[in-house]
Amino acid sequence: MRTHLLKIIGIFLISLNIFANDVPELLVFVKNNCSHCENAKEFLDKISSSGKYSLKITFLPVEKEENFAKLKQLALENNTKQLAVPTFYYQGKLLIGFQDPEKIMV
Repeated sequence: MRTHLLKIIGIFLISLNIFANDVPELLVFVKNNCSHCENAKEFLDKISSSGKYSLKITFLPVEKEENFAKLKQLALENNTKQLAVPTFYYQGKLLIGFQDPEKIMV
């Protein structure tokens, strides 16, 4: 299942490039001292600095009450009961979890 999620993240990130004129925003809900969150941050920093993608990435620490409330609201709107980090939000869709950036082909 994790491998499937990683493939979805890869496809998800590749699809971001189709918005060349309008820079899309990717919200990433993270938690301090979370190894999966740190891996996701490093991965996103790497691909955003590659120049292949035009993307605004906003990291939202869930330790801040307003960020956690926003995550809960987005989960509710997406009929998702699971709350975990990292969670990615892009164009009305949530993607929860990040495991191994080496398995993502971008």
